[in-house]
This record gives sequence, C-alpha cells and structure tokens, in this order.
Amino acid sequence: SSSRAHPPTASAPAPVHRHVEAQATPCNQNLPQCCHCGWRGDHAPTCPFK
Repeated sequence: SSSRAHPPTASAPAPVHRHVEAQATPCNQNLPQCCHCGWRGDHAPTCPFK
C-alpha cells in the first residue's frame, strides 16, 4: 500500500503550474476563460475564437 502514496505526489506539479500561470496574469483571474485556448480575458494568437 505504500506504493499508492507516490501517484498523488507525481500529480503535484499540475496545480503548481496553474498557480504560476495565474500569477503571470493576475488581472485576468476574474475574467471568462476561453474553453478552446484556455486564455483568460483574451485569446491565444492561434485561437480561432479570438
């Protein structure tokens, strides 16, 4: 059962990456997020819905 303690640790970097992304664009945290490109308040240059 001790081996089951490792997978949750492996998924830890994902929330950290989201936190860094949120810090990079603090003014966009409360704006709607595009479900296609994932950008908040704006669309990615390659997003067809911009």
